[in-house]
Amino acid sequence: PLVFPGLALHVVPFLSLALGINNFFVLSASLKQVLLQYPHLNVQDTMTAALAEGGTSITLSSSANLAFFIIGAIVDVPAVQSFAIYLAMTVVCNYIVACFIFPSLLAIDVAHMKAGNWDPLVALLSMTKSPEDQHLAIKKTYASVEVGRFMHQVPINIQPGARVEVRVPGGHVMAGSL
Repeated sequence: PLVFPGLALHVVPFLSLALGINNFFVLSASLKQVLLQYPHLNVQDTMTAALAEGGTSITLSSSANLAFFIIGAIVDVPAVQSFAIYLAMTVVCNYIVACFIFPSLLAIDVAHMKAGNWDPLVALLSMTKSPEDQHLAIKKTYASVEVGRFMHQVPINIQPGARVEVRVPGGHVMAGSL
């Protein structure tokens, strides 16, 4: 029978987060690279290329983590054995999320961005709809936008001199031109 030691109850969520977050960063970085290299691709091809680029790294790191925890599960100490089995299950769950759920959420965001709509996370209105203009703006234009008390470095895709509105949650609108 698996015994779940009390101390592990406090550690497993943080280890799960630490083991899984790397996969999300790898996939996000590969998606950004694909968007910059191939801005003309549709959403499905963009996500396919991003998964082809980042999926190998995700699979190798998850496989290595799983192997280490399976090796830890053959130790004769019951607390270590239970801890390793729980973390091995966590690695499998993180891998499933990184391969199926997170790419689906990224695909929704890419479709939203390619349609030229508001980005709900940054809340910055784009004034151009041309994919070529968006690609050039992502590569060349970065602006610091103050939202509340925090400064965020965000890529924006607008023409110089165009009027910009920044909407922040709560209904506040900041307007100006570049």
